Amino acid sequence: MEADGFVLVTRQRRQNKNTFRSPHREDPHHPAARPPRPAAATTTATAATTTTTTTTTITPSTANAAPNAPAPSHSSSSSSSPSKSIHHDGGAFRPSSPTGRRRRQSGRRSAVTHDGTSSTGSADAVVAALRRHIETTRASDFFGRLVSGLRASCPPLVATAPADARPSLCVCYGIGPLSTSLTSQHQFALCVLLVEEWKIPNAELFDPVLTPLDVEIAQRFGFAVIASNEHGARAATSPTLFYMPHCGDVLYNNVVRANWSAEALSRLVVVGNSFDAYSLMPNQRKLAAQSPFLVKIAPHATEHPLPTPAPAHVGPYVFNDTSAHWFDAAAMAALGDGFWAVGAAGGPGRSADGEVV
Repeated sequence: MEADGFVLVTRQRRQNKNTFRSPHREDPHHPAARPPRPAAATTTATAATTTTTTTTTITPSTANAAPNAPAPSHSSSSSSSPSKSIHHDGGAFRPSSPTGRRRRQSGRRSAVTHDGTSSTGSADAVVAALRRHIETTRASDFFGRLVSGLRASCPPLVATAPADARPSLCVCYGIGPLSTSLTSQHQFALCVLLVEEWKIPNAELFDPVLTPLDVEIAQRFGFAVIASNEHGARAATSPTLFYMPHCGDVLYNNVVRANWSAEALSRLVVVGNSFDAYSLMPNQRKLAAQSPFLVKIAPHATEHPLPTPAPAHVGPYVFNDTSAHWFDAAAMAALGDGFWAVGAAGGPGRSADGEVV
């Protein structure tokens, strides 16, 4: 032990052995992908063994610091909106920055599975990795709590829901490149599980970054790829699950806008950024200007945050600030005709930089 810190002693084999690499280090957008903090090191060779001893000195402040620490928790102010109902299902609710677009840089490095093997290169390799993610998530406490919470509170998903009230279609937007992003793979794995759990007969998917390999992967899990970019302007003619984690606010706005009536919104379940978190963002004027339908309906949605913590194999930033939302038919009808009088004419909205999905 040193006065200004503590000493960690590690042993490294001289032989060139394969070492485990965290899967998150291969996703450049995960905090663990950041280069390690440089540290002073001294090496002492020993004659009796074939190992070297590396001594690294770390100060207490460095040891306790968490890179990219999440924003502090905030309490949701549901009391200000009587019709707002939020199911927290344990865990902390902490809004961060839901307006941030999905990172879709084409230069992402290959995703690596939890056992350290590559999940890219061929459809077979990625599909095998996805099946492992699906089964690991299925067995997790996270998924069990999510399903039990939704079965207990979300009308279209409860066990006693009539057949014509249950989702008959899943529309997945903005999932990202399945063949190269570990985050996308984990998010897609949960989508597959939800489709299976509620026996949704039809599933569709779209992201403009999808490659032919991504399309093949999605199709092998039973997802049809939408032919053109709808920008979220999909009017639901039957109960529909919209699965769109970490998309931009304008995309959620366009989904709401395309279904702007009490009857239409009551058909939707939206899994994505917390609507309640948008009300806690500082620049409300800008948000209201580019996503007015989202801002207007958010206080009247029923929200069920996904359980926390996320599974250990997923990491904390794949489903952070993600919730399931639905719109109670009676609550929507009680809003009155004046609420729905805002004009919905024209094309889908766009953010300041023109991007939607």
